[in-house]
Amino acid sequence: MDLLFVEIEPLATSMKKIFLFLLLLPFSLQIVYSQDANYIQQPAVGVHVFLNAFSYNDSLHTSGKFNYRRAGIALSYLKGLTPRTDLNINLAGSFLAFPGIDKGEQDKQLLLEADATLREKLFPGRRLINPFLQAGAGISRYPGSYGVYIPAGLGLQVNLPGEAFLLIHSQYRIPVTSTQSGHFYGSIGIAGIIGKKKSPKRKKVTELPVRPAPVSRPGKDTDGDGIVDSLDACPLVAGLQAYQGCPMPAVSPTLLQKDIREKVTRAAKNVFFETDRYKLLPASYTALDEVAGILRLNPLLKLDIEGHTDNTGSPEKNNTLSLRRAKSVLEYLSVRAGIAKERLSAIGYGSARPVTDNNTPEGKALNRRVEFKLKYY
Repeated sequence: MDLLFVEIEPLATSMKKIFLFLLLLPFSLQIVYSQDANYIQQPAVGVHVFLNAFSYNDSLHTSGKFNYRRAGIALSYLKGLTPRTDLNINLAGSFLAFPGIDKGEQDKQLLLEADATLREKLFPGRRLINPFLQAGAGISRYPGSYGVYIPAGLGLQVNLPGEAFLLIHSQYRIPVTSTQSGHFYGSIGIAGIIGKKKSPKRKKVTELPVRPAPVSRPGKDTDGDGIVDSLDACPLVAGLQAYQGCPMPAVSPTLLQKDIREKVTRAAKNVFFETDRYKLLPASYTALDEVAGILRLNPLLKLDIEGHTDNTGSPEKNNTLSLRRAKSVLEYLSVRAGIAKERLSAIGYGSARPVTDNNTPEGKALNRRVEFKLKYY
């Protein structure tokens, strides 16, 4: 195994320079750009080569220099929690003489290190190049002893064509137990996504049937509803443009609104935004698509979108935030769902219309909401 895990020269003049390089890199690169700020890292696995660098302070070594380095191989699992935060699980192995406290150097044996860390990325979502901070907890096993350590450091993710990306880590592993030796850990590896994110299933929208127009002379309007017979699906009965010249279905506005009110109210409860922002989360899309489908099936309906907040912050801030959230919903329904803007309106009430008191976290959560109000032309 020594042929595989060979001692190599340092990748840089010192691990300190690697830390400095990763810290300054994002500010010097001009090619960092946003691809999708709402993207959450899909599950991925990676393989890495790494270098452990230990320092001694005894009669055999020069104090303060990283004088013992060993290479190894690591496997990792990565999964996004939010657009900015990821969970990283790492398992590393190398053959070395592990420098324990008061033990000096030993024969080379297998050191296993397993840790779980949280990555906090500099930029949210998916970027071509994205630096991150990393910290967590880990456990090591060396023949005859176990140790606990805290991995903390910097890293860099570089997205490659396809579903792969390059990962660079530079950490210091802080010892928690006396059986663990503090050391620097630097690695480089490649990872790939192991599963495509499933798109939410969207309900099929049944469009109004389009009846063939009867054969008639161009320009003639038999029923006098302002729609010529050649474009009128019901040329003998006066109707509406929204229904291709046919009368409105025999359902009163009151009964129709009662039938769909529950669906629209439920959809409003499933509209979510980023914390203290007006950016819609992808989890809202299914509910908003359902509302858009209802509006398509009922061309005479209009929708008022109301934004509400709790009482945290100033009234001016809450009024602005609630209005911007309502406008974000309007923008989605008009631009992405294709609903005419004249059928939509947005208004922000801030904290002026709570549905319950703001004395508990639960109450505040209920007051942070959007509401949908249907009406007819």
